[in-house]
Amino acid sequence: VDVTGETLSALRALGEPGRGIIRDAVDLGIAIGDGRLVRLRLDVIPDGRTGFPVEHVALVPAAARWRVVAGVTLPLFLDRADPSRLAVDWVA
Repeated sequence: VDVTGETLSALRALGEPGRGIIRDAVDLGIAIGDGRLVRLRLDVIPDGRTGFPVEHVALVPAAARWRVVAGVTLPLFLDRADPSRLAVDWVA
C-alpha cells in the first residue's frame, strides 16, 4: 500500500494511464492520517487495451471517500511491466 504517494508519482511519470471500474469496495477498518485503507475489486482498463480484473488495497483520502462506490470509474496509472501494480489518482 502506497501511503506516501511515491507510487502514484512514479507511475504518473513512467506508467500508462487507464481507468478502473469499482465492482466492490471493503473498508478494512484501518485509518492512516485522514485516509482509510480500502480493498477494491476493479475492472482495470488500460487506455487502448483489453481490461482485466484486479484486487487492490488503496489508501483513500477523506476527501475522496465519496467516490468509493460500486460502478464508479476511477482514473489510475499502471506499471507497464506489471499492470496489476497500479495507483489511483484520487485528485483527478
